[in-house]
Formats: sequence, structure tokens, C-alpha cells
Amino acid sequence: RRNSSVILADFDWLPPPQFESRSIRSRRSLGGEFEPLVTCMDDVDHACYLNSPELCDILFPTYFPALNEYVEKLLQEHKIPSTANFMKQNDFLDRYGKEEVDRTRGMLTGYTPLLEDFSNCSVLTVTRGT
Repeated sequence: RRNSSVILADFDWLPPPQFESRSIRSRRSLGGEFEPLVTCMDDVDHACYLNSPELCDILFPTYFPALNEYVEKLLQEHKIPSTANFMKQNDFLDRYGKEEVDRTRGMLTGYTPLLEDFSNCSVLTVTRGT
């Protein structure tokens, strides 16, 4: 479609697991950069998804510079006149959702969860021109 846009938002960084006595610390895989954070429904982190309990969230951070480069390459290969950009979520919200952000601002402290929580998120936008 003409002038269509795509917006993708995700975590760009995840904290290391916080192990406790109920955590499974043994690994059945190699550790590495950008490995997932594995946490079960009891809010307990585990070292490896391969031997974690059945019901777990497996959270992967997205590496936005590489994603942006990949999207730009695809757009060029298919000769689609578009722009791809990524930015931190708070910058995106400040630019495109200022009114909504201001509605969440605390009257006493000025704290706004939309800008100050989830500082580990980024947004990729792809805007297609005519």
C-alpha cells in the first residue's frame, strides 16, 4: 500500500538472570552474548531453556542496529522507496505520542511510566514513500 508504515518494538537489552535457591543453574547449552533470559511463572530465573521447567518465558533481546541494516537491505533489493530507523522507546514516544505520555505523568512527582519504565526497549519504524 502507498504510504504504509511498520512499527516494531521490543527489548534491546535484558538483565542477567537473578539466581536463587529454586533456580536451575546447570546448562545444556553454551552461554553467549544476547542469549535469552529464561524465567518461569513463579518469577524464578534459570540458566538454560533446555533444562528449565515446562512453563517458562524465554525472552530474547533484539539487536536493533542489525535489524535496521537487514530491513534497509531488503528494501533496497526490492526497490521499495522507504526509510527505516530505530530509536529508543522513550524518544519514539516523546516524538509521536507526547499527548498520551503527558496523560500518564504523575501530578506530584512528574514521573511518567511510559518514558521512565522499560528503558531497555527500542522501536524500529519503516515508512514507505510514494
